[in-house]
Amino acid sequence: LTEITIPSSVTSLETNAFTGCSNIINVNIKSNTVASKTYTSSSNLHHIFGTQVKTYTFDGGVKTIGAYALEGNTTTDESTEKIIIGSEVTKLTSYTTYKASTLTTVVCLPTTPPTIGNSVFGNNASGRKIYVPDASVDTYKNATGWKTSYASSIYPMSQLPT
Repeated sequence: LTEITIPSSVTSLETNAFTGCSNIINVNIKSNTVASKTYTSSSNLHHIFGTQVKTYTFDGGVKTIGAYALEGNTTTDESTEKIIIGSEVTKLTSYTTYKASTLTTVVCLPTTPPTIGNSVFGNNASGRKIYVPDASVDTYKNATGWKTSYASSIYPMSQLPT
């Protein structure tokens, strides 16, 4: 098992639900209930899927990505390199990927910048880049929350490496 999709019908997942599946590297979350749950630094998506996941995709109706959802933890070997924020996401709560030291790529598909809380992308991997729709680059760079901390990290989607 290398990839898993959580459909919109799923309303909850328990801690360690997939941690024994050490080959999962891609997780696609379509359930807004699961994505918007408020996580703590000791119980986030890494504690559901394991620390080996390279890419998380939030789409298919996900509107909010919860606090601490992918926060890094210095006591685990988390390896998330990329997150894809679906076009329907309107809110990223505080510390969504804070201290995710391996996160290098954020693909943000909404044309209107989602509202963001504190330190959403704080302390990610050195050189982390945020790719947004080409026509929305200036909108993101000037949006509240984005312009203060992340404007210099925002790039047009057309520059996303393949």
